[in-house]
Amino acid sequence: MKSLNKHLALVAFICAFGIMISTFGSYAGINDELLDAAREGNTDRVKAMLAKGADINAKDKDGVTALMAAMNGGHSDTISFLKEHITIAQKDHEMQQDSPTEAGETVSLTKGAEDDPTYWLEKGAICATYGNDKAAIMQFSKAIELDPNNTSAHYNLGICYGETGQYEKALMSINKAIDMYPEKASYFYGRGRVYWLSGDKEKAIEDFKRSAELGHWDTQDYLQNTLHISWEKN
Repeated sequence: MKSLNKHLALVAFICAFGIMISTFGSYAGINDELLDAAREGNTDRVKAMLAKGADINAKDKDGVTALMAAMNGGHSDTISFLKEHITIAQKDHEMQQDSPTEAGETVSLTKGAEDDPTYWLEKGAICATYGNDKAAIMQFSKAIELDPNNTSAHYNLGICYGETGQYEKALMSINKAIDMYPEKASYFYGRGRVYWLSGDKEKAIEDFKRSAELGHWDTQDYLQNTLHISWEKN
């Protein structure tokens, strides 16, 4: 299975580096269709919407972009496509700051209000993308401090704890996300992966089955073709 951090969707690349969101009403419809396609993991439809002029950086009412939506659903093919087609464009008047990676590299992050939880969520995603889970934990924790009900921050914090072997903390964080969003299929997949890494494969399979029952296609495929386990409800 892929690293848990793959399921952070490289959120930062589209959140932090994207061009400004289109505000023209004529594009609202196709932007909504793009977001719907990303949520479904329908890569062909995503391509079609982008070809029609949809804004790859458009957000829904909750501030979720197409890449975020695809990653929340764990749709790896759609994630890869969107990642490859992100347009990196910075305006001359935008203020920037550098976010360090574990390898000593830097990536440019548009400066945002530090009292905005999304700002810290994006920084955490960048750090996690480059393998700096310890730094990401601090960033996601800051996002939660500013917005205790941010389910994405709780979930991604749990994923990073899992990557660093802090399984008890990982489960606590992901459980909070599940409590707030109990029908989120990818959250059960993430918790199952933590159980799997910690050695509790029985609980892991239970969560994988729950994720599959909720419609998570990648989990369905994994159970059927890798673990050879039936996930259908009786």
